[in-house]
Amino acid sequence: MGQKIEKNNELNGMPVKKIKWTRTKILLLWLGLVLFIAISAFTHLDKKIAAALVILYGLITPVFSGIFSFFGYYISLVPYFGPTIVKAFTLPATLLIAFSAYLLSLIRIKQGMFKQVVSARLYALVLAIGIVIGYILGKIF
Repeated sequence: MGQKIEKNNELNGMPVKKIKWTRTKILLLWLGLVLFIAISAFTHLDKKIAAALVILYGLITPVFSGIFSFFGYYISLVPYFGPTIVKAFTLPATLLIAFSAYLLSLIRIKQGMFKQVVSARLYALVLAIGIVIGYILGKIF
């Protein structure tokens, strides 16, 4: 069930020191984010500016994806219930993203941007097909 460290200090083909540094880096990024929020609260920085800077920080660094995968990984380690809990949280998030894209498409079509919506949907479809083909080729080879 658990992952075993081989004799050459590798875990799933990744050096153990690299894994520890990645976790440390994400922890330091989160510490920097919390420190920025605390400083902006104490200095009475405008909330809109602080929120925009936090979003920009999240886009530039892998801080949000790292924390979600970190908690998802440890929750999924619980036997029997862990994978179910992770699926229960990821499915609604996926459906929410799909619904918001559908709603945004409807709004844009009513605004007269039909061609842009169709081209964006085609780009998304091509991207999804490419991901599926890449996944299949990765499993084959």
